[in-house]
Amino acid sequence: MISPHKEIAGAADQEVRRKVTSRLRDIIDPEIGVNIVDLGLVYDIVIETDIHSQERKLTVSYSTTTPGCSALATDCRTRCSMYFW
Repeated sequence: MISPHKEIAGAADQEVRRKVTSRLRDIIDPEIGVNIVDLGLVYDIVIETDIHSQERKLTVSYSTTTPGCSALATDCRTRCSMYFW
């Protein structure tokens, strides 16, 4: 499980999705010059809460414009780690 940052620890899932989406908008596809959210590359943002421990897990489903683009994956993890680690 991933522990939430204090900023979102008590936030509703909708607020967490809004904050994560905002961070992901900062990721610009280098080939096209548009952020990955507006390009439609982010398919889903899921926040799961363990019913026993109340720990939350963040999963972001996305694709890249180029197969094997590890830089994009690293950027997504880095930006989302602001809220979860």
